[in-house]
Amino acid sequence: MDIKKPQYSDFLNLFFRGAKKHRQQQPFHLNEKDEKKVKLVQKYLKNEFNRDETDVRNETARVYNVAVSQNFFQDSSVINELNVLLNNRKLGFERLAENFSFKVEDDVIEFDLVAYGEDTLLVMNIYAVADEEDIDYFIEDLREIRDSFPEYMNHKIYGAIGVLEIENEPIKYANRWGIFVIKKSGDSIVVANRKNFKPKNW
Repeated sequence: MDIKKPQYSDFLNLFFRGAKKHRQQQPFHLNEKDEKKVKLVQKYLKNEFNRDETDVRNETARVYNVAVSQNFFQDSSVINELNVLLNNRKLGFERLAENFSFKVEDDVIEFDLVAYGEDTLLVMNIYAVADEEDIDYFIEDLREIRDSFPEYMNHKIYGAIGVLEIENEPIKYANRWGIFVIKKSGDSIVVANRKNFKPKNW
C-alpha cells in the first residue's frame, strides 16, 4: 500500500495541535491516529534530512514554534493589534520586524518580533507554553540589545512574551521582572499581567 508523503502543512497542523513544552521536548499528547502520523513524519524527516531521533525532535520543536508564531495574532496587521492592546499603556508602534536576529560573539540571538515606536522598542518571543526558565532565557537575550545596537541607547526597551498557555507562577515571575505577558484568549489576545504591573526599561 502506498503511503502519502507528509506535507509541510501536515507537519505544522500536527504539532500545532499536539505539542507541549516544546523547549523541554517532553512527550507529546496525541491520539492513536496522530501517533501514526508522528512516526510517518519522523521517518520522512530522517530520510529527507538524514537526521537522528534527537534532531527530529528538535525539528518538531522548531516547526511547532513557527506555527505558534504564525497563528498567534489574528489581525493581518500585527502593529494595529499591538497598538490596540497596549493603548492604555501609552505605547504605540509604527513598524515591525519579524524573526529579528543578531550575533553576540559566537552566539546568534533571535526574537520573534520587534515593534518600533518613535523612542520605544517592544521585543517579543512567542511560546506555546512558557515557564520561569523560558523567561530567564528571554531576559538573558533581551539584555544584549542595548549593547549591540548603540542607535537604541536612548530608547525605552520593553520585553514581552506571547503565550498560548501559562500558569500563575510564571506570570508572577514575569511581573517581578517587568516582562509583558500577552496571552491567547479564544480568538483574541489579552495582557495577563496584574493591573499594577510596571514594565521594565531594559
